[in-house]
Amino acid sequence: MAGSSLVLLDAFLERFFIAPKAICLDIVGAHWNVWSSTSTINRVTSIRTAVLRPLLAFRNLRKLDFRAYQNYTLRWDDAVLLQMAKSWPLLEVLHLNRYDHSSRGVTPSAFASLLRHCPCLISVAIIVNWSTIDECDVSPDAPHRGSAHKALSEAFFGSPRIRHPTRIAAFLSAIAPNLESIVIWDPQFGREQQDSKKYINRWKCVCDLIKAFSVVCEQVRRMVLNAGEGVDGNESSYNHHGITQPAYETENGDAAIGEGDNGEDGEVSEEDSGSESESEYTSDESSEE
Repeated sequence: MAGSSLVLLDAFLERFFIAPKAICLDIVGAHWNVWSSTSTINRVTSIRTAVLRPLLAFRNLRKLDFRAYQNYTLRWDDAVLLQMAKSWPLLEVLHLNRYDHSSRGVTPSAFASLLRHCPCLISVAIIVNWSTIDECDVSPDAPHRGSAHKALSEAFFGSPRIRHPTRIAAFLSAIAPNLESIVIWDPQFGREQQDSKKYINRWKCVCDLIKAFSVVCEQVRRMVLNAGEGVDGNESSYNHHGITQPAYETENGDAAIGEGDNGEDGEVSEEDSGSESESEYTSDESSEE
């Protein structure tokens, strides 16, 4: 489809009467007037994810690949992503501007909701705002009530800047324990960005930690299956998530199972971990006009 305005995309999708199982939409670029100034040519056009709403009627959709090249970027929206998740329960591939490098994105909760509503999803490309995970210590409770997505194996996250790989890996390994590949910082884009190597190394650490956490979780699962409940029917030293609880000594000298003084948080040593006091993320709400 060729056109001079994104308005035509809305009109095209609204008249999409067929019910496809796979849709690929490419926005290649716009042809600006030769007399346009440089600032006009280099401007970035924001596309709302709401433009894809007409596709929500296709309940049997299994693949959506939306790509916007050159000076286009997606404006992310939690509510629209949740609508997509609920409308496409059979979805296997969701690529929304696979190599988008926006600093804005959906929340981790919205990402987890997508996985919960799309159990068949094996590959996803979205931008996630990791700040709420990156800025908080790892919780002893499993996120989202311990709900884990077994099918997801590949994720494209754009070019996220993170400070604490352990925190991100703990979250991802809990909601997508079989995630094998995380594609970030496209080389062509990364070479132009300051400190890109530092963030690439941190995400490599995330990938390694997810694999390690998955092995540990499998070991714990087997221990639970082998041990089960005690002979006398008492609860064993595992919590309801199947994770062993640390033993510690109470004030009266008795041994107890549960949350004691954890001491050091055990995070991986990270270069310049304390030098970035301000968040690298911005909210989409601030960009609304």
